[in-house]
Amino acid sequence: VPSPRLIIGRVVAADIDLRQVIIELAADVPREALVADTELTTRDAALRETGRLKVSRQLRGRILGTFLVAGSPAVHNEVVWLAP
Repeated sequence: VPSPRLIIGRVVAADIDLRQVIIELAADVPREALVADTELTTRDAALRETGRLKVSRQLRGRILGTFLVAGSPAVHNEVVWLAP
């Protein structure tokens, strides 16, 4: 059974003080994952969760702006969407 967790991109910039995280999206991201207020998680190479994000309305090409809800994601962390 395939996992409902889908890697949709990687963190390219994170400003913990401003609570903003910028993501470079993969080429095949479902539109449902990009709806404003959708929750995403970030994880490191060991698959440990590093943060929780909410999608913003800022989308330019394959660059997505998000709001940091919890944690401290780092550049290169994977960004994961839990598909319904």
